Amino acid sequence: MTARPTFPPATDWASLCRRYRSLLGLKQEAFAQDFRVSQATVSRWEAGTRIPNKAAQARLLAVLGAPAGLSEHAIQSMLQFSDGHVAVWDRHGHLRAASPRMYDELRAHTDADCLIGTHADDLGETRGLMRFTLDRLAPGGFFDGRVPAASMSYEPVLNPRRIRAGGQVNAQMMPVRLPCGDLAVMGVYSHDVLADTPLHPRVELSHAPGPGAVGPVG
Repeated sequence: MTARPTFPPATDWASLCRRYRSLLGLKQEAFAQDFRVSQATVSRWEAGTRIPNKAAQARLLAVLGAPAGLSEHAIQSMLQFSDGHVAVWDRHGHLRAASPRMYDELRAHTDADCLIGTHADDLGETRGLMRFTLDRLAPGGFFDGRVPAASMSYEPVLNPRRIRAGGQVNAQMMPVRLPCGDLAVMGVYSHDVLADTPLHPRVELSHAPGPGAVGPVG
């Protein structure tokens, strides 16, 4: 018997790509840079003449909300196979899991012996971004399961190359459930070098109906 595809052929990837760009305020050039493809490839995805690769599919689904039954798979794919920057932080700001690319970038710019279990603000010069983020997520009900998603934008930190490039880092955050039962933050990060560098970090919570927390992770 032929195995069913992981992602249904009926998924409208063209619309998901356009929604992703709109959500993050990205131009096609920035979208292509973050997904490590050409702008021509992004144009074909959005025109529906080509289907995104599996890693891109997983990332789109994880950020925009996967169909029922696929959310956990999408997150696991992101962490294990994604070429993007994805990390899971517990409610206190400690790293619990990361995609290979995210882990390698953090490793390259920190002196910590072991990244897993390390607080984000101890990884390097992050200007207290994690504490800033948690101080806005927690009172808003993110860790109580009342917020399906949140977003954040801030000037690049930690990585000298990104700092020199300027622009802004965008983080799409959704609640995921750890094996212990606590809710944590899964962040999907992208760097838009064409955007204006924000003077201050900004966190926005979405209270629209969503798929809720997925998991467990880790």
